[in-house]
Amino acid sequence: MSTITIEQGAVVILSQDEIRVMKALLKNKGLNWGLFDERQGIMKLPQQYVGYIQFPKRRLIIRPKHYGVTIGHILRIYHFLYSTENSDLDAPKYDVETGSDVNLISMFISELLAVIHKGIPVEYSEIRDDLEFARGKVNTYATKKNFLQGRAEAFSCEFDDLSRDTKINRVLVAAAKKISSVCKDGNLLYAISQFGDVDHLNYPKSVVTMRNTAYCKKALSLAYMILNDLTLSTDGDSSLGESLLINFDRVFEQFIQKVLMEYSSAGKFSYWSLEKEYALYQYQDNTFARSFIPDLLFDYKETVSGASARAILDMKNKTSKPFENPDVYEMSFYAQMLRTKKVILCYPSSGQKAKSVLRFINEQYYLQKIYAVYINLLGNSAREFKENIRTFILNVEELL
Repeated sequence: MSTITIEQGAVVILSQDEIRVMKALLKNKGLNWGLFDERQGIMKLPQQYVGYIQFPKRRLIIRPKHYGVTIGHILRIYHFLYSTENSDLDAPKYDVETGSDVNLISMFISELLAVIHKGIPVEYSEIRDDLEFARGKVNTYATKKNFLQGRAEAFSCEFDDLSRDTKINRVLVAAAKKISSVCKDGNLLYAISQFGDVDHLNYPKSVVTMRNTAYCKKALSLAYMILNDLTLSTDGDSSLGESLLINFDRVFEQFIQKVLMEYSSAGKFSYWSLEKEYALYQYQDNTFARSFIPDLLFDYKETVSGASARAILDMKNKTSKPFENPDVYEMSFYAQMLRTKKVILCYPSSGQKAKSVLRFINEQYYLQKIYAVYINLLGNSAREFKENIRTFILNVEELL
């Protein structure tokens, strides 16, 4: 099977077999069909996605548009995002072990086996059951009723017992069950059997690991990647392969948010979970609203006189020069809405880059400056990852 590497947003020519896979993938991900010309077999890949698409006869790797940045670097950011608590940036899981290609399923199975080897997490849970003997707290009324009915398991008890049906295990098993439809690896089937009866259909959107379950972090981040971003394509009973598409625009935004909110000593960073309305308009007897939502705010306040912030930060996952006109217009509007004169645009980079500033010529304009700060995504070691984050935080804090 051949492997082809292309850049984000590239145009590809597809065979008839590949068109079937692509149609299923577009439908599953809810992507724009306008990018796909089925008649000519041409597809312009969505600009924001990186990852890979597995076709029947070839593998298409979509590499990040930033020079030198690989899917391995994107996986590292994913691990960081799904370590929900403030984690140690020196941890070995932040070493980049993969290059331009990854096999997410193989990586997950390996980490799942490592979790089993170290010990499947267990927690005490409250159980109510009828037993042949008394255990824990006995419900005397229900027990008497059971005796009168001649039941062998007459003792109605409430007690605590160790259970494998934990939040961590639900996520791990849910991911394992998802890939089991296309992967018949004996190690995967063995791993699933080791967890026993786990309610994998009701897994949580996020999990906080404690010190005694920290060894599960990498397996958890891979599991969430499988659940959120991995698409399994099938044609009847036949597997057409796996496709991993990661919305790197979204991941980069969440990455910067977490870096500043959890690691900056400045504090006071926050973001909105919902858009806020700023205008209304009439159209065909109906009223509609216009709204906005900045990526990140510093020292945001709501008072009787209105909302305000000391600074607005916006993430721009771009390789072009900073301060493109649409971004400037957008930030100028945000600054006026939130009564701030400090705006910082955050860009990814392939190496260390100095801060830059856009100065408006018209001194009467409300906003006089917009700053650009860069975070280096390169470096294959956890130490370099930590240093890049520290440098970025210091550059941002100097502007606040």
